Amino acid sequence: MQFEVWAPQAARVTLHCGGATRALARDEERDGWWKGDAEAGDGTRYGFALDDGAVLPDPRSRRQPDGPDGLSAVVDHGRYAWRADRPGRGLPGAVLYELHVGTYTREGTLDAAAERLGHLVELGVTHVELMPLCPFPAGTAGGTRASPCGRCTSRTAGPRH
Repeated sequence: MQFEVWAPQAARVTLHCGGATRALARDEERDGWWKGDAEAGDGTRYGFALDDGAVLPDPRSRRQPDGPDGLSAVVDHGRYAWRADRPGRGLPGAVLYELHVGTYTREGTLDAAAERLGHLVELGVTHVELMPLCPFPAGTAGGTRASPCGRCTSRTAGPRH
């Protein structure tokens, strides 16, 4: 399978995949991209090392089974058995807005965000995705290192939510 990563400042990129290591080649058609082939199947762990540094997960990975700092894992989408007899419904004309509850308003709460939804309507937004709503560690992760979702975090919502 082909692996690729965007690393425009790197002088060398190495793929670490399933216990093997191989140098990637610069993509001559796309500036800053590196690519290479390696044997890998569903679940194979992999990561990239830039300029012989630490092995890092794929920034565009579809699966991080060992958390955000662990190696990435290959996902074989062909193994998924679709249960629906038709594709999902399209949203022609939809305008999606990914709203980070903690930064959308000065208060950083669901209630404060709800009061400003009219502004998004004026912009033409038709659908809003709220993030993050589940608990996550403090720091700069901003909800990208979320723990199990099932309730709102106390940072953005009170007990009634």
